[in-house]
Amino acid sequence: MEKRILIYTNHFYPENFKINDVVNWISELNCHVRVITQIPNYPSGKFFKGYGFFKNTYQNKDKKIVNRLAVIPRGNGRKINLILNYISFFISCFFFTLFIILTKRKYDYILVHHTSPPFISIFPIIYNLFYKTKKIYWELDIWPETLYSLNIIKSNMINGIIRKAMTIIYSNYDKILISSRGFNKIIRSRYNGDIEYFPNWADQLIEENLDTFKARLNIPDDYKILMYTGNIGFAQNFEFILKLCENTIDQKIYWVLIGDGRFRKNIENKIKLNQSLKIKILDPVKTEKISSYLNLADFSILSLKFKGIFRNTVPAKLQTYMCLSKPIIGIIDGEAKDIILEANCGIILDSNKIKESTTKLLKMINEDHETIRTLGHNGKKYYEKIFSTEMRKKQIFKLIK
Repeated sequence: MEKRILIYTNHFYPENFKINDVVNWISELNCHVRVITQIPNYPSGKFFKGYGFFKNTYQNKDKKIVNRLAVIPRGNGRKINLILNYISFFISCFFFTLFIILTKRKYDYILVHHTSPPFISIFPIIYNLFYKTKKIYWELDIWPETLYSLNIIKSNMINGIIRKAMTIIYSNYDKILISSRGFNKIIRSRYNGDIEYFPNWADQLIEENLDTFKARLNIPDDYKILMYTGNIGFAQNFEFILKLCENTIDQKIYWVLIGDGRFRKNIENKIKLNQSLKIKILDPVKTEKISSYLNLADFSILSLKFKGIFRNTVPAKLQTYMCLSKPIIGIIDGEAKDIILEANCGIILDSNKIKESTTKLLKMINEDHETIRTLGHNGKKYYEKIFSTEMRKKQIFKLIK
């Protein structure tokens, strides 16, 4: 008898998140899969082309149903826009969950893909009041630690309330998946159940690295290219990256940022004020094209603030960089730093020491070709040993017995 899997996620295709792969893997098991998500609008804040309140809200193909629920888009990322986005998706999910319950849709497993916020984790608990099912919580953004680290909530009382709420939520799940071993201690203090390490991986298209698209940057050949891909947000420590750009302005170094986010406008304004900065910002590109851009880079940039929960966070782009054999300039602490050092695939800069970091960066940039190539090769070997797609796929198959 085929298994029925219900998945709640804030983000799904055409947005680029790992849950896309997981859904495809589960579909290979000949399971019936339903994905509940919102109309895609991340990170631009606008509905993707071809999607809207009455466009592509329902998909049913090959035993995979996708319900894209109505939301108020994120807009320019201001707090009020984000709050409206969260509330509208919460309301849509609530009524859709009631619909599933009333129409007696029964599921063997429910998987929650938690990025932020954790409101969607409530609905499987409501569903379980009517139909017993196995619930799996894929934890990628721990609350209230993330809020505290971003200075969004400073009140100890409010943080304490959220912490207790998350303890209650966790207790209703059969298993919690964590993308970083650093999350284990925090979650274990709130949860007595089964915790399983489930690290990120590079997309299959990245692993194959077929390079079907020929990217162009129009940067002189004698410049070293340092490339960042992904969310250009406040958590990614771009204030420090801008200082590095300023300190190396007389060097043949070009900084290429591919992505979008709430801090992008700040960088664009900085470039307008100082047109000598060698920074190129490109809009987000599809997964099948990103390897073509990264193949043009001499070094990749991995950056997060040195604060709170970010010390325990391992951005998914780390695995992408390692998979593509790109030496890493790590402006990061905690577990991601440990991985880079253990794999010997790059260097670590301290965002509290700008002068020392600038010197260290220039030393790496000017290393001989063989030394740089070896760093990239080390990252690739480590990726294949620890993070490969095949390993994560087998792990999912084992979870959905």
